[in-house]
Amino acid sequence: MIPTDPFKKKSIFQWGITQKFILCILLFSFLVTLVLTGIQLYMGYHAGLDTIKKSICQVEESYLPGIINTLWVSDTPLLNTQINGLMKLRDIQYIDVVYKDETLAKTGNLIDEHVIMKEFPLPYTYGDKTISLGTLRLVYTLKNLRNRLVKNAVSIIISQSILLFLVSGFMFVIFYLLVARHLYALVNYTKSLGVATLDTPFSLKRHIKSWGKDEFDILANAVNDMRINLNDSYSHLKGEILERKQAEASLRENEGRLKTLVNTIPDLVWLKNLEGVYLSCNSKFERLFGAKEAHIVGRTDYEFVDKRLADFFREKDRAAMAAGVPITNEENVVYADDGHGEILETVKAPMYNYQGQCVGILGIARDISDRKKQEAEQAKLKIQLQQSQKMEAIGTLAGGIAHDFNNILYPLIGFAEMLQEDLPRESHNQESVTQILQAAMRAKDLVKQILAFSRHSSQELKPLRLQSILKETLTLLNASIPKTIDIQTQIDAACGMVVADATKIHQVVMNLAINAYHAMEESGGQLTIVLEQTQLDAIPQVLSELLPGNYARLKIIDTGTGIEQSLMDKIFDPYFTTKETNKGTGLGLSVVQGIIKSCNGAIHVYSEPDKGTEVHLYLPIMKKMKEMDSSNLSEPSQGGTETILIVDDEEMIVEMEKLMLERLGYHVTPLTGSVEALARFKENPGAFDLVITDMTMPRMTGIQLANELKSIRPDIPVIICSGFSDQINSDTSKALGIQGYLMKPVIKRELAATIRVVLDDYTIVD
Repeated sequence: MIPTDPFKKKSIFQWGITQKFILCILLFSFLVTLVLTGIQLYMGYHAGLDTIKKSICQVEESYLPGIINTLWVSDTPLLNTQINGLMKLRDIQYIDVVYKDETLAKTGNLIDEHVIMKEFPLPYTYGDKTISLGTLRLVYTLKNLRNRLVKNAVSIIISQSILLFLVSGFMFVIFYLLVARHLYALVNYTKSLGVATLDTPFSLKRHIKSWGKDEFDILANAVNDMRINLNDSYSHLKGEILERKQAEASLRENEGRLKTLVNTIPDLVWLKNLEGVYLSCNSKFERLFGAKEAHIVGRTDYEFVDKRLADFFREKDRAAMAAGVPITNEENVVYADDGHGEILETVKAPMYNYQGQCVGILGIARDISDRKKQEAEQAKLKIQLQQSQKMEAIGTLAGGIAHDFNNILYPLIGFAEMLQEDLPRESHNQESVTQILQAAMRAKDLVKQILAFSRHSSQELKPLRLQSILKETLTLLNASIPKTIDIQTQIDAACGMVVADATKIHQVVMNLAINAYHAMEESGGQLTIVLEQTQLDAIPQVLSELLPGNYARLKIIDTGTGIEQSLMDKIFDPYFTTKETNKGTGLGLSVVQGIIKSCNGAIHVYSEPDKGTEVHLYLPIMKKMKEMDSSNLSEPSQGGTETILIVDDEEMIVEMEKLMLERLGYHVTPLTGSVEALARFKENPGAFDLVITDMTMPRMTGIQLANELKSIRPDIPVIICSGFSDQINSDTSKALGIQGYLMKPVIKRELAATIRVVLDDYTIVD
């Protein structure tokens, strides 16, 4: 009979080791049973799903072709028989065949929410076409699979529970015999152990021959050895004291390393209590107050900085404690050690003790002066980007206007040229037509200047005459500046050539003239443009970057409002302007200065309030070179007998080109659509000797049309005419395999010459 456990209590946490051991065995066995049952159910569930997947594959491989053929012949009875046959497959609950929301056949009932649905499209291939006959839907129920899993789970749990009960009972008996009763004996012995009983050895009441020695024999020997080793406890205690002292020394060493680490941090770090009294700080913070930590600890901000700044520090301390979370603010401070200033980003966080009570403030501050400068620079760059985008938008608008205007000028010039040819030489209308052509050519040059002003291109330095640029610029200025501004010029025709980018110089002169106009816009005035050649032997201080020599000096003089002397040092800053916001900034004098310096020149500005402004530009005169003789442009236009396909979406241009080329002897096919032209070319590719096409057309551009034509007939020569396009020019057209490029408006002689060059130089392969 098993004796009653004298230590047994009502609470489960006060049970003896035997009861706890059995309880642990039961719990562990129960958990193992649950895990194994779960694994078996999981495997069973996936096995069931695999069965459904195999069924789906079987349907797709074996049944689907027959159903598709049945649908194709519209055999409804056979279709119903086929899907009824599918219902015999395991776990299928519902089947239907649907075509455009119409159910052609179905069987079964949708009664279970836990299902797996599989849809099979039913395509039928007829010749080279694929025809959709509908969709086959299979609905598999998971209810049967769930019921099977539940039955398996119940049987597993019952069998495992019986096995668990038998094993636990057996283990209880074995554990008591081998362990528990010896533990009770050990407890009784230790309770009675004292100074008077140290000589009484501890022994186990069992037959060693029957059971053999085990860990309890070792335990008995250990207990007996304990009586002998009690005197050694004092020495062990001394060793523990020594170890504690070593631990304290190690703790102080760690504190020193932590202090070194905090002092190494480049940020300011400090601690305060609730009253704002400093508890600690690092070496960077010492510089702020100009005092050592020993002098700072125990004091407040009011003893180191003025009351206003100390109040600010204290206000942020209270805000962090009230918020209960770290807060961030910016502070402008001056260091007491050397007087330099910084912008600090300060984070103040409340400190809590182990009881969760706020006991002080931890502060960390970082110098963000450089970051603030970078942010300001980024904001400045953003403004510059916006201004650049405005200039780019103006250029895009100018290009669009130029394209349409060139398409208007082209037929005007062409018809005028043909009219001049038809009129007798002695006709009084000859002079009128000549005036029309001259006006049209002026308009052509004006559009050219607009494009030059708006075009964004890399700088191309080459010899040029400033006189011609000023002439073009004055043409544009006279058309854009009101008559309240009197424009005067003093241009030295003998001024030598300079090396510069014509477009950039044109933009410089145009912008300086517009700046002068804005300065005189309200009250009017006089704008004077002077070009003269001067020799600089003694270089003045304001032009110190120049070398002695001959220079072309261009002066832009206005009688406007002038510039304040306090602003003269800033006029060359990027995007500096004295204009109103809606006046824009143009190039800006900083960009003008950069353009002139890139040509090895210099710029200087003279200005006084209410007395006007003079801008002097100096460009070095290049050495004299022989001027090339201009080509003879009076030669008669050369014609031919070839067949030309003309494509342009402007009917007037097509009609004008047709009449012009027919006068030269060519056979012309005019079309106003690129798609129509491609279709006509496909009908008889060998009927044409040349294609002249516009660049910008609906549905298909000139480049696209040229590519399509050359894919049909690679040897067909193509000339592209463009009013204006960013996508193509004379260089890019050659790279794309285009034989000719003309910029509208084109005069008859230029068109005829280009056609002959293309037809005569291009080898046609039959």
